[in-house]
Amino acid sequence: MSKVTTIFNSSTMYEQYLAVTALVSPVYMLAIVVGTVANLVIIHSYFADISIRKPFNFLITNLAVADFILCVLFTPLLFSYRVNARAAAIAISPFCEASIFFSMLSISLMYAIFPLLAVQRRDAMLPPQSSFLNFAQIKGLVGVFWVVCVIVSVVLVAVAWSMFLAGDRTPKIFRCLLINQVFDTYSIYFLAYSASLYGISLVVTFSVYCQIYRALKSNDSGVNLSSEERQATKLGLIVALVYTLCWTPFLFVQLAGLFGTYSELHFNLHACASAIGVSGSAVNPILYGVIDPYYRARFSAFFTAIKRICKVKQ
Repeated sequence: MSKVTTIFNSSTMYEQYLAVTALVSPVYMLAIVVGTVANLVIIHSYFADISIRKPFNFLITNLAVADFILCVLFTPLLFSYRVNARAAAIAISPFCEASIFFSMLSISLMYAIFPLLAVQRRDAMLPPQSSFLNFAQIKGLVGVFWVVCVIVSVVLVAVAWSMFLAGDRTPKIFRCLLINQVFDTYSIYFLAYSASLYGISLVVTFSVYCQIYRALKSNDSGVNLSSEERQATKLGLIVALVYTLCWTPFLFVQLAGLFGTYSELHFNLHACASAIGVSGSAVNPILYGVIDPYYRARFSAFFTAIKRICKVKQ
């Protein structure tokens, strides 16, 4: 693995430390492999098993699709660049714009769906008369979220392109890797949208889960005491929490670079924070398999099938 060097302008160069390369490379690789395979198992389960086509599994499947997009279409670009400086050639290919688009689309979808999943859990756990959304409405909202997230992602690419054409001195590869160093049109749009979605999503999500928790503690006779539904609610909360913990370091590194003087340290911290962030998309399906009995059985069946195939080949 080579030391990565990126030029910011004619007088400043940023080098990625070998220790950072050694640290983040296996994380990226695991995110790509585990995230791709595990999320495919979740997605396949929904389409192969009619019995689970319910609101909760529908939302989990959409989360898995968002994670799959990040693992397959964005993380490989991060990995390629962070282990080999020659991969900076990505900047002169359509992969650069694709990485901006797919990373924004995936993360936006996650934070758009988290509150909806929390509301769905509230409807499942609290008295029926307090239900807020039915399945058709949930599907409609998810469809709207997809459209809005696609539009926002396209606009981000357009803003980046307008700056490239205007002679932006920031290396294009930095835009591809979601690195922001100064407050400009691109970084303001990127951070204003990301921080707003991040903040609103978390406030709504955890407020709803707190409401569910208070209802459960009250021993109200109308509260759903099904262990299966409680397990699903626990899963929704943990996934939102873990995914947020994975991406929060990335947000802090971005802000530190913008409000301070961007340096080689920020460049290396960004590599570490990005690796932690994308790993969340591989951790999520693992959480589904560990916490939810249905998905645990699906993963068990998947590994059994793999073992059978391996034995046949031997």
